[in-house]
Amino acid sequence: MDMQPRSRWHPFLRPAANLVLRVASAFLLFSATWGNIAHGQTPVDAGTPSATFAAKSRHDKLPSELAGSVREAIVGGRYEAANQIAEAELAKSHITAWRYYPFTDFMATVSSDNDARYEAGLNQWVSSNPKAALPILIRARYYYDTAWFRRGHRFDEETLPADLVVFQDYLRRARADVDRALELDGSNPYAYYLKLVVLRGLGDVSGEQSFLDQAIARFPDYYPLYEEGLVMREPRWGGSVPAMQHFVDRYASRAETYSPLKLLYISLYRRILDANSLICGVFYRDREKATDCLRTLMKQQATPDLEHEVVAALQIYDHADHYEFGLVVKDILLDMLRAGGGETYAGAVLQLAASAMHSDTQLDEKNPGHNDYVVDAVVAQSWYWKGFYDNALSKNREALADIAKSEFPDDDARDLANSTIYLQMLDPLSYQSRFDDVITYARAALDLGNQVDWEHYICYAYYEKRAYQKALPDCTKAVSDDPANLLARYWRGLVYQQMGNLDAALDDFTVVANSENGYRANAAVNVSWIYDKQKKFREAIDSLKKYMYLYDEKSVGKYNVAVAYNNRCYAYMQIGEFHKALDDCTQSLKYGSIPDAFQKQQELVKRLGVSGG
Repeated sequence: MDMQPRSRWHPFLRPAANLVLRVASAFLLFSATWGNIAHGQTPVDAGTPSATFAAKSRHDKLPSELAGSVREAIVGGRYEAANQIAEAELAKSHITAWRYYPFTDFMATVSSDNDARYEAGLNQWVSSNPKAALPILIRARYYYDTAWFRRGHRFDEETLPADLVVFQDYLRRARADVDRALELDGSNPYAYYLKLVVLRGLGDVSGEQSFLDQAIARFPDYYPLYEEGLVMREPRWGGSVPAMQHFVDRYASRAETYSPLKLLYISLYRRILDANSLICGVFYRDREKATDCLRTLMKQQATPDLEHEVVAALQIYDHADHYEFGLVVKDILLDMLRAGGGETYAGAVLQLAASAMHSDTQLDEKNPGHNDYVVDAVVAQSWYWKGFYDNALSKNREALADIAKSEFPDDDARDLANSTIYLQMLDPLSYQSRFDDVITYARAALDLGNQVDWEHYICYAYYEKRAYQKALPDCTKAVSDDPANLLARYWRGLVYQQMGNLDAALDDFTVVANSENGYRANAAVNVSWIYDKQKKFREAIDSLKKYMYLYDEKSVGKYNVAVAYNNRCYAYMQIGEFHKALDDCTQSLKYGSIPDAFQKQQELVKRLGVSGG
């Protein structure tokens, strides 16, 4: 519920001291399965993929599909059509136990981050009806998403000052719009939530706290408001663990026994673990110190009272909508499993959750087919993160079988559940180089769930198969369906490169190199390589000077720094600036042993008559 921009996964591309003691027998059952295989036992064979996929069961469009139609209408200037679709989604939305559905799902995908054509269309849409709240709210969401797109997710000290300026500018625009939308229509709970996350991004702690009180008074049953109140008190946002504890006690302790607010205790445990993992991350080179650090902090902060509340909160499952409960708990469990060094604590809570949800975490179940699919999905992801890809696939297929036997609120929910499991299978399949399966599962997932921010997997898989002609249409469709999908641009750039269309490749790589995406270093190096191939050596040098992050070991790693210096050495040699070339080749060898850099260095030493570095 942090509402950060949609994640862009690697295209084939983290658990409690006292609590562990209290659930030792349950956790040992869970950890024993991992321990046996980790010590060399044969993992379960996932087998070949089933030829039968879940068929699309719904007749109505998903919120994400309707959001896509709104985007197209806005870009095309069909503002009345955009109004009709958006207003219809809002009209049928209602607050449930933990969400505002379907409007929140619609808003999560209505943006087209950092898209000039979409932004221009939004401006025209707002101007055409300045008294309508919804167009202004949608533009506010666009500004918010674009702010994070332009900034990226590195710490402030690791982010370029210019990117921070743009970030603040877009957030101020988002705040102005959401304030205006609230003036025009104060009945939309999502608008209150959006303002809160915008205020957090701006660092306006006092303003956010004051507005949070107003929002909760207006919508006391809207759970995301409380979750945001907890987030704003995290240490990474200037808060503290005691502040988080006080906030949760203020609201959850007063709630009824099976109130949705009780899940705040589980989320509190997750956020304490995450905060402590970040603190203990300074010992990442010494696993024993990191573990001791985390154990000490968790013993101090994860009190027996909190552990008791976590256990009690999980019992809500039998008194709640299982589907909605699963959606919330799944996100919490996955976040805990990602917490560096927290496997023990996350594993214990996962086992507690599985028991409360009448499910089994074991790989080889004694009574399969009776799990809640969410437990299967989380266990599958934990196997994937540990590098046991067959086991991950096996548990994902079990999740699909459990989905088929489970009740869902509607066909949309069932289709999205199947789609999410198919997507979760793409990474382990990719690591096994099963690229035909990646394409098949990705297409099935997109058909069921329309989660187009994963569409680049098809492009990537065709690239790995060296089927460049087949790759290109899917690469281009992924870029068109989600212009903010920089991984689609990156893989399309590689496809263009292999097909010899260097100008088109250069365009895609430049977009990625200018971004905060994790592949920007690869893209920037490819930009210089293309200029070299085109014998535009001065342009190659200029590009390598422009992307200064290429020389920051913390940002891009030693190897990429070595490559950047090596490429610039080559370009300087081609234009006869041999002293600069020698300096760069010497620098390259300080970061990595690239044979080509050593060879060029020796050649330059002889040519200049100097001693080598």
